[in-house]
Amino acid sequence: MPTQKRTSITVAFLGCLLVANIAVAQQDWTQWRGPKLDSVAEGETVVDKLDDETKLWRSELPGSAGSSPVVAGDRVFVTSVDGDKLVVLCFNASTGTEVWRREVAGRNRDSRDGANAASSSPITDGKHVWSMFGNGQVNCFTVDGQPVWEKNLQDDYGAFQIQFGMSTTPVMHGDQLIFGLMHGKMRNDTSTSVGKIVSLNKSTGEENWLHLRKTSATAENKHVYASPSIDYSGDKAQLIIHGADFTTGHSLEDGSEAWRLGGMNPKGDGYNPYLRFVASATCRDGKVIIPTAKRGPVLAVDSGATGALNYDSVAWRSDRITPDVASPVYYKGRVFLARENGALACLDAETGKKLVEKRYMADKQRSTPVAVDGKLVITSRDGKVFLVKADETLEEISSIQLGEETTASPAIAGGKIFVRTFKALYAFGK
Repeated sequence: MPTQKRTSITVAFLGCLLVANIAVAQQDWTQWRGPKLDSVAEGETVVDKLDDETKLWRSELPGSAGSSPVVAGDRVFVTSVDGDKLVVLCFNASTGTEVWRREVAGRNRDSRDGANAASSSPITDGKHVWSMFGNGQVNCFTVDGQPVWEKNLQDDYGAFQIQFGMSTTPVMHGDQLIFGLMHGKMRNDTSTSVGKIVSLNKSTGEENWLHLRKTSATAENKHVYASPSIDYSGDKAQLIIHGADFTTGHSLEDGSEAWRLGGMNPKGDGYNPYLRFVASATCRDGKVIIPTAKRGPVLAVDSGATGALNYDSVAWRSDRITPDVASPVYYKGRVFLARENGALACLDAETGKKLVEKRYMADKQRSTPVAVDGKLVITSRDGKVFLVKADETLEEISSIQLGEETTASPAIAGGKIFVRTFKALYAFGK
C-alpha cells in the first residue's frame, strides 16, 4: 500500500477514535441528579485533586439559591435570584463567561434556612432549557435564550400551600415534564393529603395527564419537598413519587398507580405530624432506595413491585440512618448516604447492612453527592468540596474550601465538575 494512502487511512481512523472519545466524554448532565436521576456520571473521568490548578474558573452569580446546575454541550444553566427578580442564566462551560440572562414572571420570596424561590433546578435536552420557581412559574427557552412558552402552575392547579416554599424539581422523560405538587393546609389536621402529579408536553406546555395522589397524611406531612424519580432499571420505566407518608410507583403513560409503600409513619398514638419528606428516592440496578426523615430508616423495594407494600414486603430495611435531606446514591453495589449531621454512610446495596460511617462535616449536610470515576463528589454547607473513594473505606482523596455557602448538588459533564455556591458558579477539571 502506498505510504500516502496508508497515512490517510491512519489519520482518518485516529480522527474517528477522537470523535468517539469526545462523544463519550461530553455526556450531558440534563437534570438534577443527572440523565437517569441517580446521581451517577457514567463513563466520565474527573480530576483526582481539587486545588487552584484544577479550578478552571469562577463566575459570580447575581444572588443565592439552592438549585443545581445542568449542562448541555458547552452550556451550563442555573436558576437564581437577582434582588427580588427571578432569573435563568446560561454560562459557557469552557470559560465561565455569562452567555445570556432572562428574567421570568414573579418575585422572589425567601423561606427557611437560606432557601428562596430559586430552589428548583432547571432541565435541558440540549435544544431547550426549562425552569421552575417557587411561585409556580415555568418557562421554556431555547439554549440560546429565546422564549418558547411559559405558564404558572398555581393558575392551573391551585395555590401552593407549603410551609417552606415549593422546592420540588420536575423530571423529564421523553416529551414529558412531570411535576409532583404535594402540599395542603398544615393547620387542618383532619383533612388528608391530595397531591397532584402533572405531566406537561415539554414542547408546548400543554397537559398530557393529571393524576390525583391521595394519602392519609395530615398536618405538616402533607408538605413534600422531595422530587419525583424515574426507575429505569425494571422491565418498564416507572415514575416514583415520594412523600406524604407513602412512596408510590406510577405509569409514565397516564400516572396511574402501580404500587404503594406504607408504614413509614403509621397512624395512631405514635403518628409523627412533622415527618415531612425532603430527600428523594433513588432507583438503580433493580431497586428503589427510599429515604425517610428525622433519623428514620432507609428501605429498598424491588423494581416491578405491585400492589400494597409494607415493611414486611421490602427487599431490606436499615434503621436510624436516613440522610433526611440529601438523596441516596447507589453506585457499584453500595448505597451512600450523606446524613444531615455531616456523616457519610456506606451500605451494602443487596442487604442494607451498614459497612462504614465517617463524619466529614461539622455543619448540617444539604446537597446530594454525585458518583463518578470511582469517587464521590460531596459539597458541605460551608463550601468545602470533597473527593471521597466510593467504596467501604470512604477515604478522602482531596478537598478544597471555597468559603461560600452551598446547598446545591454538583454536576458532572465533559470531564468537569461544576459546583454552585450562594455566590458563584465554579468549574474544576484539567
